[in-house]
Amino acid sequence: EGKKSWTEFVVGDDLEKMLAQHRLRREDYDRALREYEFRFLRRNGDVRIVQLIIDLLPGTKKSVASLIDITERKRAEQAFAEEATRRRILLDQSQDGVVTLDGTGKVAEANRRFAEMLGYTTEEIRALHVWDWDARFDRETLSGMLRTVDERGDHFETRHRRKDGSVFDVEISTNAATFSGEKMIFCVVRDITGRKLAEEQLK
Repeated sequence: EGKKSWTEFVVGDDLEKMLAQHRLRREDYDRALREYEFRFLRRNGDVRIVQLIIDLLPGTKKSVASLIDITERKRAEQAFAEEATRRRILLDQSQDGVVTLDGTGKVAEANRRFAEMLGYTTEEIRALHVWDWDARFDRETLSGMLRTVDERGDHFETRHRRKDGSVFDVEISTNAATFSGEKMIFCVVRDITGRKLAEEQLK
């Protein structure tokens, strides 16, 4: 069997894209892509993702190419993106409100249910701090609670104020974690208005 060119192992239409860039580079070097990715089929049938980097040799019109196997990095990026998508779907389908606060009490992230509970849009809710909706604790008390909550978490009841000013009872479970040196507080919020009314009726 004769020797094969490495280009024969480029998968699908990636080869034509590479050749198109090669032709463009010969016509106008500055217009061609300096970096791009392609799929490469190994002899064992494994498909790898390779990054091609083209550099012009100083003082010449010749180019030098560097090939870097980025398969594992791309797989990690895809896995991270898929996990983020699954997480977002779970949060959006939750019957409870879910909100993540930074160390100052500002909303970092909130699901649709939490925004609906308070009568805000998801965009509006991200501009708020916890004391903008908590109707039981003042700002100083809430700031202290943010400082003391840790990974062991906390569980308590409070009252939340909607955008229209109405107030309702909620049950909150919290815990904290540190990401990139920044403390984040994760809160699951459940509307317990019905339970409170039942308790009052029993009394």
